[in-house]
Amino acid sequence: LLAFVGLGIALAGAIQVAIAAAGLGAAIRYVPYPVHAGFMNSVAVLIALAMLPHALGITPAQMNQGLAASLAQAHAGTIAVAGLTAWLARRPPRWILPVPAYLVALVGGTAAHHLLAHVLGEHRLGPLLGAMPLPAPDADLWRTMTTLVLDGTVLHMGWPLLQFSVTVALIASLQSLMSHSVINGLTRKRLRFTDGGLMHI
Repeated sequence: LLAFVGLGIALAGAIQVAIAAAGLGAAIRYVPYPVHAGFMNSVAVLIALAMLPHALGITPAQMNQGLAASLAQAHAGTIAVAGLTAWLARRPPRWILPVPAYLVALVGGTAAHHLLAHVLGEHRLGPLLGAMPLPAPDADLWRTMTTLVLDGTVLHMGWPLLQFSVTVALIASLQSLMSHSVINGLTRKRLRFTDGGLMHI
């Protein structure tokens, strides 16, 4: 399964390269602003809903018990850390403006968590992310991917694989293009992709 998904992701990357080479990304200019706003805001809402249990210091299962029960089980220290982090990302101190706001929020929120954990106890705050190992694909995985191609499995499952890859490629491309548009709005500068990278126009 992992090898099959890996092939799908690789194919999605190839499709994205083809989209870029064909200049199809320019079609984003025809997307109306309300559609753009709806797409980006829906992503933000989904991320906020997924992170809400962690901001309250409870598990997703506890969150399913209802808002009142969730708030009753929430940890004040966790809410304070989440609120401070959001505030620093939105309104960083003026004296630290040369540093990106999100980096300030990441460092400040992490420091606040460990400080409160030292004072109040770790049980009063949410858990740490912990180790996130990202092992490189081993030889067996590459061998399996090659076997899927050679034994005809990819051809037999070609349509589901193509559907998966096209969906991933389109969503990733749309997200990148919409984010690019947001950057243009925030910087009040129009950026254009060139062979050497990004340039202001």
